Amino acid sequence: MSEPPPTAVGVQTPNSGHEVDLGTQAIKTMSHLGLAALFSMAMGLVIRLILPRAIGRDALGVLYFAESFSAMFFTVLPLGVTAYIVREIPLNHGKISRILPTLLPATALWGVCIWLIMLVALWFTGAELDALYCCAAMGVFNGCASLQRAILRRSYVAIGDSAQMARQEMAVRIALIFMIFGCLWLRTSVVVLATAYATSELLGVSFLVWRSKRLGYLSGRFDIVLLRQIVTQSLPFFAVGAMVEIYGNVNTTMLNFIAGNSEVAYFGAADRLKGMALLLVPVMQAGLQPALSKAWHQSKEQFTRLVKHAVRLLVVLSMPLTLGLMILPDMIADTIFGSEYRASYRAICYLAPVLSLTYLNVLLGSCLNIISDGRKFVVVTGFSLLLNIGLNLQLAPFCMKLWGEGGAAAGSALATVVAELFVVVAIQHIFPVAIDFSRVAKMILASAAPCLLAGIYFDVIQQIAVGWRIVVVGITPVYGIIVSKLADIKAHSD
Repeated sequence: MSEPPPTAVGVQTPNSGHEVDLGTQAIKTMSHLGLAALFSMAMGLVIRLILPRAIGRDALGVLYFAESFSAMFFTVLPLGVTAYIVREIPLNHGKISRILPTLLPATALWGVCIWLIMLVALWFTGAELDALYCCAAMGVFNGCASLQRAILRRSYVAIGDSAQMARQEMAVRIALIFMIFGCLWLRTSVVVLATAYATSELLGVSFLVWRSKRLGYLSGRFDIVLLRQIVTQSLPFFAVGAMVEIYGNVNTTMLNFIAGNSEVAYFGAADRLKGMALLLVPVMQAGLQPALSKAWHQSKEQFTRLVKHAVRLLVVLSMPLTLGLMILPDMIADTIFGSEYRASYRAICYLAPVLSLTYLNVLLGSCLNIISDGRKFVVVTGFSLLLNIGLNLQLAPFCMKLWGEGGAAAGSALATVVAELFVVVAIQHIFPVAIDFSRVAKMILASAAPCLLAGIYFDVIQQIAVGWRIVVVGITPVYGIIVSKLADIKAHSD
C-alpha cells in the first residue's frame, strides 16, 4: 500500500501545530444535514401515509415503476464526479470556482441525452401513455435530484456550507408536499402527481444555480481539458455509482415484468420504508467524506481511527431500526400504507437487515472513493448486481408460489439481503487499510438471522402483544451500548 499523497494547498498537517479537529467538523456537518434528513423523512412519511389511500394500489404501482425505471437511466448522470469533488475541494476550497463552470453544463447536456434515450426505450416497450408520461416527469425529478446531490450540494458541503444546504433541502421538501396536497385536493391524475415531483426538484436546482452565480462560482470558463481529467479519474467510481443505482432499482423493474403492479406496490412499500430509514446515508457521505479526505492526507492513523468510530456508531444506531422493522412489520404496514398493503410484511422483515449492511457498505465505499483507484470496487459491485438479478429471477417466482400474495416481493427482498451480505464480505477483503471488522460482521449476521426467521414464522410473532414487541425494540439501544462498552473493555485489557 502506497503512502498517502502529499498534502495539498490549504491543508494543515499534524506537524504544523494546528491540527484540525476533523471529528468535530464531521459532527457539525452531519448535524446540519441530519436535521434536513429527518425533516425529509417526516415529509416523506406524510406523503406515504396519504398516497396509498388517495390514489389506489394500481396508480401507486405506476408511480413506483416510473420512479425506479427513470432512476436506472439517470444513474449514469453524475459521471462519478462525486469522488473527484470530495478529493479536491475539501483540500482547496478555491477549486469550486474552477470545477462548477465545467461540470454543470456538461452534466446538464448529458442529462437531456439520457432523458431522450429513456423515453425512446420506454416507447419501444409498448408502455401505456400514463406510464410514459410519468416516466418523463420522474426522469426530470431523478435528473435534477442527482445533479443537486452529486455536484451542487456536495460541492457546497465540501467548502463547509452545510447549514445553507440543509435549509435548501427542507425548502424543496416543503414545496413538494404543498404541490402534492394541491394535486390531491384537485383530484388530479397520477401524471400530474409525477409532474409535482419534477417541479420541486427543478426549483431546487434553479436556486442553487442562482446562488452559485451570485457568489461567483460560475464566473469561470468551460474547460474541456479539466472535464477530460475529471471524467478519466472518475470512470471507476462512475461505474460503481451507476451499478449501485441500478442495483437499487432493478428489483422493482423486474417485479413489474415477473408479477405485475400489485407485487411492485408491495415491494415498493417495503422498499420506501427502508429508504426512509436510509435517509442518513447521504448525510453520512456528505458529512464524513470531507473529514475522511483531510484525515487521509494528514495521517493514516487518524484516518483509521475515524473509520473505526464511524463503523461502530453506524452499527449501534442501525440496530434499533432493524429490529423495529423485524418485529413490527404488520403494524407499520397497516399504519403507513393501510390494510390493503398488509401482504408486504414479509418483504419488510427481509429488508430489515439491509439497513445495517447498506450503512456499512456506503461508509466503506466512501473510504474507497478517497484512498483507492476504484477498480476492485467496480468488480465487487458488478458481481453483486449480477447476483441480485439472478436471485430475483429465481426467488421472486418461487416465493410467489410458496406464499401467494406478497410472496414475489418477499423473494425480491431476500435477493437484496444476500447481495448486500456479499458486498460486506468482499469489501472487507479489498479494503486497503488494515481494520478489524470481525466484531461488526458478527453483530450484523446476528441481526440478519432473526429477520429471516421472522419472515418465515411471522404467524408466531403476531400472537405477541404489540406492547411487548415495542419494549423489545426500545431496549435495543441499551443493549448496543453495553455490548460496545464490553468490547472496549476487552480490547483495552488485551
